[in-house]
Amino acid sequence: MTTTTVPARPQNKGDLNRAVMYEWIRLRTLRSSKWAAGWIVGLSLLFGLSLGMDVRGLPDGSGIGADLALQNLNIAAEFTGIPLLGLVAGILGILSMTHEHRYATIRPVFVAVPRRTDVLLAKTSVLSCAAAVLTCISVAVIVLTATAVSGGRLVTAAPPFGDLFLAVLPYPGVVVLCAVAGLALGALTRSTALALALWLVVPLIGETAVFVAFHAVDALDPVKGLANWLPFRSAQKSVASSDFDLMPRLAGLAAFAGWVGCLASASLRAVLRRDV
Repeated sequence: MTTTTVPARPQNKGDLNRAVMYEWIRLRTLRSSKWAAGWIVGLSLLFGLSLGMDVRGLPDGSGIGADLALQNLNIAAEFTGIPLLGLVAGILGILSMTHEHRYATIRPVFVAVPRRTDVLLAKTSVLSCAAAVLTCISVAVIVLTATAVSGGRLVTAAPPFGDLFLAVLPYPGVVVLCAVAGLALGALTRSTALALALWLVVPLIGETAVFVAFHAVDALDPVKGLANWLPFRSAQKSVASSDFDLMPRLAGLAAFAGWVGCLASASLRAVLRRDV
């Protein structure tokens, strides 16, 4: 009795393009994506309205208007370490991966595109572009709404535009990294509930407990400063609204990118070693 060996399907250079097209169609047709985009635009309108009301009575050149603008952009960062838009982008990344496993749609995808790194690269690129576009839309909606409500006082009360631009510059990067972190977390856990729990609990409780432990245990005094560079505290540094210095923000962004890179590497290794 003889056995027949089925030759492996050769890698096609068009696999990545097909994977990207599939992800783009999937992202813009899912209800969760539409709901996330709707929430982002709606919350941006509310933030812009609140900012415009706060800035309306400020004197020209006070500089407080810019600080209020950053506070509205960074809302929730004081509690979780990342801005609200970053939390939404992370949740969207989680759902884009765990839904594939929940409904077993990942199997035909891996059959059509055998090289799993192409699938993950397509998901990452499409989700990152979507997160960056939504971030720019959110910032634009906040600024335009606040300017209209304040009667132009947001512009006259703020410091030079260049300073404000440099202060906000790391913001899209944080949101994109949050989306990638959510995608990696979803790929690692393959469970929507577990991934969402980790995404919300770790910054709220986990990092806070570690930070308190670093400052409470005397033996850890020599390395106490390392607690400021935990993942979400690093992200918080990059969107801090206390000053407009760019370098501390870029340092926080780089540290957060390193943490996300470690998580992405672990998830890639897990995806390549699993059957599905």
